[in-house]
Amino acid sequence: MVRWPKPHIRGVGRKAQLAMPRYLTVRELRVSVKQPGFRTKVIIVVTTLLDPKQYPKEDLAELYRARWNQELDLRTIKTTMQMDVLRCKTPELVRKEAWTHLLAYNLIRTVMAQAAAKHGVLPRTLSFKGALQTLEAFQPLIAQVGPPNRSRCTSTKSCSTPSRPTGSPTDPIASSPDGRKSERPPTTS
Repeated sequence: MVRWPKPHIRGVGRKAQLAMPRYLTVRELRVSVKQPGFRTKVIIVVTTLLDPKQYPKEDLAELYRARWNQELDLRTIKTTMQMDVLRCKTPELVRKEAWTHLLAYNLIRTVMAQAAAKHGVLPRTLSFKGALQTLEAFQPLIAQVGPPNRSRCTSTKSCSTPSRPTGSPTDPIASSPDGRKSERPPTTS
C-alpha cells in the first residue's frame, strides 16, 4: 500500500482543490509482462482496489489485459472502420452514424466468431481487417445468395477469415499525438 499526496492541479478552483482528500491510498502490483520474442519485463499496475484477498493480483492483471483488448477494439472501430471523423452535422444523425458503425462492427465480429468456431481457433486470433476485406470482396456474391445459403459462406475455405500472425498485437497507443511512447500491457503471469 502506498499513499499518494494530492497534486496541485492548474485550472481547478480552490473549493474543488480543498474538497479533494489530502492523500490517496493505492495498491501497487508488480506484474511480469511476457511476450513471445521479447524479454520478460515487470510493470507496475496501480489500483484503488486495496483488499488483496478480495482482489488477487492475478485477477487484476487479467482485468488489465482485458482492458487492453478493449483498447484494441476501440482502435479498430476508429481506424479500420473509419469512425475517427464523424461526418454528420446534426446530433441526431451523429448518434445514428455512431450506432451504425457499432452495429457493423458487431456483425463483422459475429461472422468472425462463427468462422473461428468452425475452424477451431479463438476469435481473437483472427484479423478484423482481414475479415472486413474478405467480406467486402465477397459482398456482390453474398448479395446474390439467398439468406438460407449465406451461412454456407463461413464454412468454405475461400470465405474463411485469415489468421493474423502470432506474437503481440500492434500497439494501439504506441505513440500518442504528442509523440510520447506507452508501455505494453501484461499478458498476465
